[in-house]
Amino acid sequence: MYKINLNEKFSRTLKAINVTDPKAKDKSVYQTLNDKHDILFVLDPSKYIAADFNLSIRKVLSSITENINIDLNSFLDLLDQKYHQEFVSIFLSNHEFINAKIFTLKTAKNNDEITHNYILSDSYKDLINLSNILVEAENFSRKLQLMPSNYLNPKKFIEFVKNEFKPFQEQIDLEVFEPNKLKEMGMGLLLGVGNSANDEDKPRLLVIKSKNYSMNNKSLALVGKGITFDTGGVCLKPSNYLAGMQYDMSGAAVVAGVMLALTKAKVTSNVCAVIPLAVNDISNLAIKTGDVLTSYSKKTVEIENTDAEGRLILADAISYAKKDLKAGTILTIATLTGAIVVAFGGIHTGMWATSKDQENQIKKAAIQAGEYVWHMPFHFTYDEQMKHSLLADYINCAPGRNCGSSTAATFLKFFAEDSNFLHLDIAGTNEIKTKNGNEPYPAMLRSLFYFTKN
Repeated sequence: MYKINLNEKFSRTLKAINVTDPKAKDKSVYQTLNDKHDILFVLDPSKYIAADFNLSIRKVLSSITENINIDLNSFLDLLDQKYHQEFVSIFLSNHEFINAKIFTLKTAKNNDEITHNYILSDSYKDLINLSNILVEAENFSRKLQLMPSNYLNPKKFIEFVKNEFKPFQEQIDLEVFEPNKLKEMGMGLLLGVGNSANDEDKPRLLVIKSKNYSMNNKSLALVGKGITFDTGGVCLKPSNYLAGMQYDMSGAAVVAGVMLALTKAKVTSNVCAVIPLAVNDISNLAIKTGDVLTSYSKKTVEIENTDAEGRLILADAISYAKKDLKAGTILTIATLTGAIVVAFGGIHTGMWATSKDQENQIKKAAIQAGEYVWHMPFHFTYDEQMKHSLLADYINCAPGRNCGSSTAATFLKFFAEDSNFLHLDIAGTNEIKTKNGNEPYPAMLRSLFYFTKN
């Protein structure tokens, strides 16, 4: 929790100035300059965009290597009141991302920790509570992301989530489906992906529901990909592509974090989370190209590429959300394709939607959260590509390298059937460059919180 002080404590202060200020001469918006003991952040309140500010303030805070005061009053005084809550959340989130020690296995203590002393008047202090809740949720998701695969497998993921939600048993129901139960249910895609793992790493399904969840067309299921390590299976990834594959459960971490934030904020929403968890490993039991698996929906899938495993486990989870939870809207979030990284780099999250209204709601929520999303298309030609099998209803990976992100989203859409369907591909945005290198980031967590809350 953030403790906001009212007085200056250190010799230097970060503060905002209007772009019209004479001190800002020849400086672009969102740039900083030094003025005696102050670090001045140039801001144009008439052109404030949360996502641009989010990107810029992260760079500024990353570059500061000394204890400083941060005058939040100077920023808020310049901005329209309607931006105050989102601004504080974005600012504190970036501070925490850069400075928090959430999980480490280093034995040596870091003696170079930086302290930021926030200055905020009493009239603004009501903005802090919700911001703290979102930061705490992001920290929980980041802790899960940061854990290496030998510390976080499907079983341990569930244990950490259970422990985090223990104080909220009156608000939340958690249900866990163990491997034997998944086999009894016929979750052939989830089991197929995780079949090669040892007993400790066997696949599982975690369902988190608010107590007031009601099965109707207004209900929302958040489905997050939980591959705690991805080798690529028998289609083994090259060694340089294996680095960071412990982050392939970022979608699952984000979904768990959203549910935690909604619970702590006591938001009454008709929402649940469905989290399929597996390790895509290699053994004599691993699925192979050409194999045909039967999904929970009873639709069959021919395996074209064992490294297109995320969509397989998501498909069974989507069918559970549709069949067992009667979700009116199903939203998937996943580090799904390398193609989205090629398209957008690490800036935009790719978004697909069958409902224009809900697409616009996600865009609005992302604007509020300071995150970039970009609409991507569904098209009937993608449907045809994913049905190109002699043996099964679908293939799990379209041949060739063209439109790989859209064909992957199309595969998922089949299993949502007549429910509204949205998909977010965060393969490019689940990491952030910092002074310490690339670090995992729970992309779209705040956006989904606002989307669900509103």
